[in-house]
Amino acid sequence: MGIGGAIKQFFSSPQRKVLVRDIIILLASIAVTFGLYPVLNYYFARTASITLSLPVIVAALLWGLRVGIIATAAASVTYIPVIYMIFEKDPWANYMHQGTWVGLAMTLIVCIVIGRDHDLTAKIRALNMKLSEQAKTDELTGLMNRRALLEAATIEIFRAKRQRADLDFFLKEGVAATPAQNDFKAKQRPEAYYGRFALAVVDIDNFKSINDTYGHLIGDRVLRAIAVLMRKTFRLTDIVGRYGGEEFLVIFPNTSAENARFAIDHVAATLRKERFTDDAGKIFTVSFSAGLSELTPEDADIDAVIKRADEALYRAKDAGRDRWVIWSLPPTEKRA
Repeated sequence: MGIGGAIKQFFSSPQRKVLVRDIIILLASIAVTFGLYPVLNYYFARTASITLSLPVIVAALLWGLRVGIIATAAASVTYIPVIYMIFEKDPWANYMHQGTWVGLAMTLIVCIVIGRDHDLTAKIRALNMKLSEQAKTDELTGLMNRRALLEAATIEIFRAKRQRADLDFFLKEGVAATPAQNDFKAKQRPEAYYGRFALAVVDIDNFKSINDTYGHLIGDRVLRAIAVLMRKTFRLTDIVGRYGGEEFLVIFPNTSAENARFAIDHVAATLRKERFTDDAGKIFTVSFSAGLSELTPEDADIDAVIKRADEALYRAKDAGRDRWVIWSLPPTEKRA
């Protein structure tokens, strides 16, 4: 990489933002000291040196110790020509005045105290965010874990119920509704998806046999590969996570179970073409079974939806695996 490429890479990286910020803070510190000191000196001669502390306090409070030191240096250096302009005497002689040194020392102490406190607070906040993210992420696959899935499902159920209530009102009260609501009813056909909520429980077929035959490391590799495939295939609005062991849970907001099955079909067909190898080079394939269910008006929480999806999954396993089943009476069943 040449010099031009290195410069281009630098200015397109996060370092560029940090550099620009530091330059702006440096110039702002100079401007504050240069512009505010003469005014304060005219009205409050004994407290004019406070202009050294103002940019430092703001910089250290907002951006931490390093930026505070930059502001301290800029304000201190700017103090020299300002003194010369006001008093028309040797700035270095005035700069060596005992009061000036005291002001500089106090400014530096303020910078260190406030800056270190900011940096420590920022580290604690970043650590808390990391721990919070880890608490909701499955370590092996990088997907949501069971806890995060159930929280997300609860939110989506609440949203679906609210949307369904709004839709029922629009459909029943169409004459009294606003023109916009009538247009929403007539043209968009929202009843096909609005307020719907589908869920799929996906279970890898014969996963225990995979672990026993090829080893747990190969089993982990299979789980990670399926997780990557799901992330690539499902919509950004779909919620995917590892429910436990070899089971995955997929939440389809604003989608019926009949439509969700097409996404399950696509993932199953793609997985069927994948070829896995063990450490000895032996090739094997993997499939999964899935049970799908949909939110009903009688469902109070996510547990009832998951229970029906589990029943559909058991039916898929009993029917020979490598297929999906939609919970219904009688069940809707098809090879995935």
